Amino acid sequence: SDPRAAVRVVFAPDASLSRVNTLLRQVEGSIIAGPSEAGVYTLSAPAGKDVQRIILTLRAHPEVLFAEPSQMAAGTRQ
Repeated sequence: SDPRAAVRVVFAPDASLSRVNTLLRQVEGSIIAGPSEAGVYTLSAPAGKDVQRIILTLRAHPEVLFAEPSQMAAGTRQ
């Protein structure tokens, strides 16, 4: 299976589901885990996608409070 990039995201409490879904479509991401107790979701992005660009795209939206690469990316363990 291709390694897929993973991104950790926290959405604003008032972000509507439709806005979140629109954002996910925009970055071609899908939620693979979450929300955690801290409200963190893990998104999976298609292999070969520029994770930094995805993060910048997410951060540009007021619905996104937090976005960073996940250590799950490319199956790496720390």
